[in-house]
Amino acid sequence: MRARFDTDAVKLPFRPDSPQWPKLLVTAAASSLATLFVTRNFFPAEKKVRHPIRANYNVGDDVFVRTIGHLLGPSLVEGNKVTPLENGDQIFPAMLSGIRSAQRTITFENFLFQEGEISDAFAQALAERARAGVKVHFLQDALGCDSVHGRAIKLMKRAGVAVEIFRFVHFSRINYRTHRKILVIDGALGFIGGVGIADAWKGNGRTHGLWRDSHYQVRGPVVAQLQQAFMDNWLETRAELLHGDLYFPKQERAGEQMCQIFKSSAGEGSDSARLMLLVSIAAARDRIRIANVYFIPDNLTMQTLLEALHRGVKVEIITPGTDIDAQNVRAVGKTRWKPKPGRAFTSISLRDSTASICSWMTAGHRSARPISTIAPCH
Repeated sequence: MRARFDTDAVKLPFRPDSPQWPKLLVTAAASSLATLFVTRNFFPAEKKVRHPIRANYNVGDDVFVRTIGHLLGPSLVEGNKVTPLENGDQIFPAMLSGIRSAQRTITFENFLFQEGEISDAFAQALAERARAGVKVHFLQDALGCDSVHGRAIKLMKRAGVAVEIFRFVHFSRINYRTHRKILVIDGALGFIGGVGIADAWKGNGRTHGLWRDSHYQVRGPVVAQLQQAFMDNWLETRAELLHGDLYFPKQERAGEQMCQIFKSSAGEGSDSARLMLLVSIAAARDRIRIANVYFIPDNLTMQTLLEALHRGVKVEIITPGTDIDAQNVRAVGKTRWKPKPGRAFTSISLRDSTASICSWMTAGHRSARPISTIAPCH
């Protein structure tokens, strides 16, 4: 018996759930890329210190100086003069005066650069020096700049400033920024701190919506360490070595302070800033003062602070009030203080009967390349 089929009459039903391999492959690839992005940018692979840190020495002892020097990188060096600068009214005139005084070289690495009166003033000063024959090198973070192709950057480039943008396109490291704020004039005068090149840092720190901040002017042998920190990211970005007497002149003694510039990055000592903080707290015997705009201490930091409190150290912590650019950070940080006008940024002070430490840092995983300075004054 034969069966006869009418092929025109038999129609296979349409199945909307049938495999669509191209779309599945695209979805799988997108998922893999998203996983890579999150893993590389938000989950650091480097091991962190978990065990308690306790010190049988204080910040005024030579053993503290040796320990910090060996743990964090370059040794602490004597013969420096550190001048604190408070808020834009003091910081910007000092930095611009330094730039205008340059005779041979300027190296400048920066995170926040927002187009406005302040950025224009810096661009004009740097451009003028470049036209005068000074070798000017400007390294700007891509994420921190709202005008990569703006008037200030174009002005500097036309004047001959060597301008580089740090990690302009880098998918796997988009969250790894340079938060360093380094300015070195003729290899002999340095500036370091928390200020951004933006109008939001203008004034005396008492205006709502504007930042309160600290910066430091540095002279002496430690400026060479500051210059080396600039070279670290300049080499990565431009692959150009700046060397010789133009950038590393012989350093003369400028004061009585002992200082150290150390750097931390995703690939080298990313926990250095945290180690400095923990060891310093553990070695404090008199007073600890911390002012931090993004104060979210981990468990070990909290434990180390509580242990300092229990051994009689006076601990004072200032965290931001309602005038902050990241309200979620304030909520997580559990801030409990009555705010003053102006936004506070970051500094740390540890005082002892024989020594004090003043430091600036931007901690946290996103600040994968922070730089800090500590200045024990014996």
